[in-house]
Amino acid sequence: MLFDDELKRLDLIEDKIEFFNFIPSSLLAVFIKDLEEILNECFSNKKFQYLQPKITSLFKHHMTIFKAFSLRNIFNFPEDFLWERKQTDLLVDANVNKELKELIELQNTLETKNNLYQNKMYELIELENRNKGYKCTFANNTKLSESNKMVEKLEKELKFFLEKTNLENVASEKVQKQVKKFLENKYLKNEFYKEEKNKLLQVAKTEDIEDLTRKIF
Repeated sequence: MLFDDELKRLDLIEDKIEFFNFIPSSLLAVFIKDLEEILNECFSNKKFQYLQPKITSLFKHHMTIFKAFSLRNIFNFPEDFLWERKQTDLLVDANVNKELKELIELQNTLETKNNLYQNKMYELIELENRNKGYKCTFANNTKLSESNKMVEKLEKELKFFLEKTNLENVASEKVQKQVKKFLENKYLKNEFYKEEKNKLLQVAKTEDIEDLTRKIF
């Protein structure tokens, strides 16, 4: 059952359909949908997909304002508008209120489902980007760990060599500088490794990281 205000609104829609020869709200819905599809095609390059949720959200916000403005100020009859029919006009006596109400409900349902679909897509894109970031971090963590072991091994061999040959006393200034530079690089790599490890431990436990690393690699 339709209430008086709903009947009045549907009667007004009938007048607009007859006047414009289309449903204004449907035209705007199709127009916005086509624009959104074009916008989504711009993000086919995965390099820029992280921008899609923010830009699409802004797009929907401005399109909502545009739709409300258009229905209120463009596809609308003036307050003093008086619908007059010519005597030669064909008058069709048919009640389409039920069909119009069903159409409006279907449009609202479709819009809701489209929004849910888009939100799920954004969640999947965000999870994919996050997974790629974790993979990169785990790969760097593994490489840094291996490099750290190699540096420690080289440091021990160098120390043994220095002690055995007493190079600290007889080596030239050039060799001493090279040794000092090598030790500085080792220190920097150690610090970088510790910093990356600390960042990783802030978002996950050690056992979770090791378990996920085994699954990925």
